[in-house]
Amino acid sequence: MIVMIATSLAQLPSINLPPPPMVEHLVLEEPLALTVSLLIVGFVMFLVGRQRGAKGPKRVAGVCALLAVGVYGLGTFVTTQRERVTQITRGLVASTCPVDMTRFRGFFDPGAELVGPTGETWMTFEGMPEKVEETAKRMGIKEQNIRDIQAQVLSDGHAQTLLRVTTKLDESNGLSTLPTTWLLTWEIKTEPGASHGQWRIVTVQWLRMGLNEPPRFGW
Repeated sequence: MIVMIATSLAQLPSINLPPPPMVEHLVLEEPLALTVSLLIVGFVMFLVGRQRGAKGPKRVAGVCALLAVGVYGLGTFVTTQRERVTQITRGLVASTCPVDMTRFRGFFDPGAELVGPTGETWMTFEGMPEKVEETAKRMGIKEQNIRDIQAQVLSDGHAQTLLRVTTKLDESNGLSTLPTTWLLTWEIKTEPGASHGQWRIVTVQWLRMGLNEPPRFGW
């Protein structure tokens, strides 16, 4: 049975994760703005130094140019854990349309759970792959479009991604699109013999279906 989404008179409170650390974000994740700013400052100082015949501003210009190269290099070659978790989340969504169960299973810890908006356990991982496949076939999922991803890495070896997705459905079901919101909790896991840990999902929390809280049954 497909649940029809009624228009809510008052939208539930908005959900957002805390913003990333400013320095890490500007230097490692979005270095272009800082790089351009440093180059502009350096160019202006160079012009000032040339106009006045002074060496001080030219030295400042040289320092700005070196900093710009360094910042851009770091941002290009360094991937933060926040960026890594975001990339993996995109891969998870891609594995659901078309459904690739082998890939889908690889994102999860065997003890993972699906929980509702209040944190109540709805399903263990054992039943998730079958439910995803069955729902994809029954509802005729054609596309999964990510509207927004927010991520934060916690200090205890966990991370969270807040995921907003719009699913395009077969219109014969009575719905053309279905927006949903999810909170994924990840934990870094190190397999025996591996040198690096891998992020695995330990909790999937379904927060919204449209403007409403999702139903536990009927999807």
